[in-house]
Amino acid sequence: MSYNDVEIKDIEWNEEIQAYTYPCPCGDLFQITKEDLRLGEEIANCPSCSLYITVIYNMEDFQNDTKTNNEPKTRSLRMVKLTILRKITAAIMMMVNVLSEASHNNVLYSLCSDTQISKGDGFPVGVAISSKEAFFLDQVQLSPCDSRLGLAAKMDQLVPYRPEVDEISLLSMNTSTFKPSEAGGYMVGFAGSKYAARSYPVKVADGSNTITDFTLVMEFQKGLLQKLTSSSVCLNGTDCAVTIAKCRARGGEANCNIRIQVAFSGTDKNLESLNSWYEVNNLRQYSLTELYANAVNSLSGGLL
Repeated sequence: MSYNDVEIKDIEWNEEIQAYTYPCPCGDLFQITKEDLRLGEEIANCPSCSLYITVIYNMEDFQNDTKTNNEPKTRSLRMVKLTILRKITAAIMMMVNVLSEASHNNVLYSLCSDTQISKGDGFPVGVAISSKEAFFLDQVQLSPCDSRLGLAAKMDQLVPYRPEVDEISLLSMNTSTFKPSEAGGYMVGFAGSKYAARSYPVKVADGSNTITDFTLVMEFQKGLLQKLTSSSVCLNGTDCAVTIAKCRARGGEANCNIRIQVAFSGTDKNLESLNSWYEVNNLRQYSLTELYANAVNSLSGGLL
């Protein structure tokens, strides 16, 4: 089933790859070329996952297409990024604590219970770190909420969070006294009971290196959680991992705490769109951790 129906006017033209692109929740981009559109193709696929979108357009507009008169009028991507950056920086400046809770309207705190959310609610989500095999039973991945996995006895680390719905949240896991590689080195995000949503295990660390930045996208339909997608983030397109010997816990200078940028997609129970995942996608080249640290330093004079 199509992830979404998107009008061509809302899709960006990417000169570098010569295709129209639209952000995918996995962090990559849905793509469709002009030639595809000329031939009547309406499906834009993501090269990194199984999702796709349906493009709504008039095929006649592309039959005699030229570069100058038939490309959709799109917003400047640079201006969008600057606007989003200002928005995120302002939001971070208002934070007292990265993990502080907002004034939520619902009262759900259990990681393994279901609820129908709306914007402004708090939504409990868990992050578990263990070996990759520990999340599977008979080659089927189960939620850490499933007692059949017996993770309570196996797992070295399970951290609950309660981010605010459709706000970009930066979740942090302190690794100064906890070594992800010794816990198994793989991370899963999970929440809910009926749908038992869980992300596929992503590698966090091995004996030599650790990955510190991740994105976790929660997809809702009519306020009910449907799917969790997690992926690692390579800052500046290249900085993907840190050598463990450089971490502060080992006497180095690198901050090796695990940072997870949480975002939302889909619709809430009032059918309002959840769009924070799109903002995170546009900010993939930035580190929310650095933005937060800069904000704290400006407020505290560098004392914190």
